[in-house]
Amino acid sequence: MPMLQDAQFRHASYYLAVLMEADKNYYTGGETLKQGLGLFDSEWSNIQAGQSYAERYAVANHRAAILCSNYPYWGAYILTLRQPAPERIRWIEAALLASQRLKDRAAEGRHLGRLGVAYFDLGEMRRSISYGEQALAIDLEVGDLRGHCETLINLANAYGIIGETRQAIALYDRSLLIARELKEPRHESQVLGNLGVAYFNLGEYELAIQLHEQSLAVAEALGDQLAEGNSQNNLGTIYSRNGDHQRAIHCYEKRLLIARRIGDQRGEGETILNIACSLLELGEISRALELCQYQLQMARDSGDRHSEGAALSNMGVAFKRLGDLISAVDCHRQYLEISREIGDRRGVANALANMSQVAILLGDRNLSISLAEESLGLFEQMGNPSAVKVMGHLNTLRSNQYPGDQSSPVHPC
Repeated sequence: MPMLQDAQFRHASYYLAVLMEADKNYYTGGETLKQGLGLFDSEWSNIQAGQSYAERYAVANHRAAILCSNYPYWGAYILTLRQPAPERIRWIEAALLASQRLKDRAAEGRHLGRLGVAYFDLGEMRRSISYGEQALAIDLEVGDLRGHCETLINLANAYGIIGETRQAIALYDRSLLIARELKEPRHESQVLGNLGVAYFNLGEYELAIQLHEQSLAVAEALGDQLAEGNSQNNLGTIYSRNGDHQRAIHCYEKRLLIARRIGDQRGEGETILNIACSLLELGEISRALELCQYQLQMARDSGDRHSEGAALSNMGVAFKRLGDLISAVDCHRQYLEISREIGDRRGVANALANMSQVAILLGDRNLSISLAEESLGLFEQMGNPSAVKVMGHLNTLRSNQYPGDQSSPVHPC
């Protein structure tokens, strides 16, 4: 190996070790979480240079290929927090090719699973599920029980987003058994919280609250601030759905503080939108619209299509309540296009329901009925409880007794 390349290899090896240390400290939680984030942030440019060398020489150099495969894996947790999804995908795709050249099936499975997570973060659920299913097969082939548990969780998350709630619950149940068998409290906390989300989507609110409180207790005991913030966010969503919007905002604000403290931009954006939803219900429409517009720009800057769609949906609701129906239609139409593009069936159904609400205010009853019928069909296919609200809206439209601009949106958030 030429002298320059040897020096670059040693540099890349050293900063892989730095990344591993930062990731370990972050994952451990508590006070070490801050140490991990500080180490990562201070050495980020060197870590990037090390990965760049490994990727550049992975084809021709066996040792570089090993480094290339290891960079996204050994920094997986902190990179998910700090690295934008498109850049994370580039690193993982390079690692996947390296693992295939190395004939390292276990690493190949891990990288496929991580690609599934990255595409989930971008809101591309079909690709997320495809990569997750490939990873699941390899996990079973090589006997990677821990990886199998993580892949089940990630797959379930994607199925939940597209409205396959029962399928998601079945996968979560399998992953919970494995997490407890492996004595992995972080995975157990994650699964409990995700089960809470799933049962919430089925309308079983009391069970959902119990699961989120169990998840929160485990997260607090571990010092896992990311999981703690997620639990606060999930509890806030339930309180909001039950009409207790002030209590919901209190939970959301706790999550927002945590997200900003640890640099969780995706979590920050999600929480901002949830606060906006509660503000809409409290009648603070202008303030809610400002938050949505701020988050829309953040989502577009980061390439997060799912968050972009959510921001547009909430903006559509805000404009409708302000009486700006043309802007409302435009926002909901954009949300519909994004949801179809990324395979988010729940998003498509929500967008159609909201467009139906605006159509009747614009005086087009036939279009409003058509949109509501399409939305209802999707919600019923998914077993989503929003079907009940859409059915009520549709029955009112068919009876020709729609109360005009005094209506409330089917899915305001």
